[in-house]
Amino acid sequence: MARVWLSLLALALAAITGFVLWHSVQVSSVLSVQARLESWQPLLTAARIGALALVAVGGFLFLHLWHRAGRISVHVLKHRLARHWRLVAWLVVIEALLGQQLLRHFIAAGVGT
Repeated sequence: MARVWLSLLALALAAITGFVLWHSVQVSSVLSVQARLESWQPLLTAARIGALALVAVGGFLFLHLWHRAGRISVHVLKHRLARHWRLVAWLVVIEALLGQQLLRHFIAAGVGT
């Protein structure tokens, strides 16, 4: 049931974002939209890092609460914590490469520009 709600939330956020960007393109030029997105970049970066921190800390606390409630054993807790931190590590890598544009910097350094 939680997956359904998260999927619906993701769909709604994507639709709202698409509507706002579509409306922005209709109303103003592409350059002004790009300037507006660049002005929002610190806020969007903070939101991404905040979401990453929320996933990291929230998942950790959630698993420990389940363990204290007796829903999962110590073995399952250790296994799920290992998977959780693996997921967080991959999210950090993706954020570093795409969100912080490290991939673009690596390519630019390789090309020499």
